[in-house]
Amino acid sequence: MSIVLPELDGRVLSRAISFKAAAQFDDFVQANIVAHKPLQDRVNFVAELATKWVRLRSTSPNERKVAIVLANYPNKDGRIANGVGLDTPAGTMEVLRAMTSAGYQVGDFPSDGDALIARLQQGVTNSTAPDQTISEVLSLHDYIRLFEKLSVEIQSQVVQRWGEPSSDPFVAEAHGGFALPLVKFGHAYVGIQPARGYNIDPKQSYHSPDLVPPHGYFAFYFYLREIVGVHAAIHMGKHGNMEWLPGKALGLSEACYPEAVFGALPHIYPFIV
Repeated sequence: MSIVLPELDGRVLSRAISFKAAAQFDDFVQANIVAHKPLQDRVNFVAELATKWVRLRSTSPNERKVAIVLANYPNKDGRIANGVGLDTPAGTMEVLRAMTSAGYQVGDFPSDGDALIARLQQGVTNSTAPDQTISEVLSLHDYIRLFEKLSVEIQSQVVQRWGEPSSDPFVAEAHGGFALPLVKFGHAYVGIQPARGYNIDPKQSYHSPDLVPPHGYFAFYFYLREIVGVHAAIHMGKHGNMEWLPGKALGLSEACYPEAVFGALPHIYPFIV
């Protein structure tokens, strides 16, 4: 019931913060008395998430920074923002227009969905090396600083699978860091969700439950939430690949990759409706 109907407990966008544990052994009834025991790092996560939703609400629209992330599967330019039965690029344009009407500062964005995709393809994509037009970069220094805040277990697994950060194919040496598939329109950042890896079969790996993401994947989300400081992120239109990363699907912990990547950030997820 806790999984199927979380709304009955008042839980919609949160985490499990306490777990059943044997609190004490009662000699009279000869049984363990079970009670819920809070887990401090889960309490901290929920507090941080609540704080950021308050931050979003209390920040005026013209100051809010928002990321819009478009899925890309398979990892070809012709499949950027694809969605069965849904024109995701056109939907993204509607979101940007609605944000403009609501007072968000979204700058001079393209006129239609085709122009948006053309603009994204001028920059870094999942099928191009970082020799395109590079507009957003996360320095190696900042990346390593943020990467080292992750659990030792996650750091070890990523390095073991993909090597050191400097060896990532999306590190542009001339720019001193990761070239990111992002385009900025005022306070709006529209980006292409990174692939789950490189030099692999994307169809076989997209839903793999044990393939850890490469450094470039972390860099994309680190930049948005820690460097830009977006107030919220939108995964637009259809499911991406974050929910297939290693870790639990429910009751996430700090060792679950979706949480390690995304952190405690307000998330809006308009799926195909």
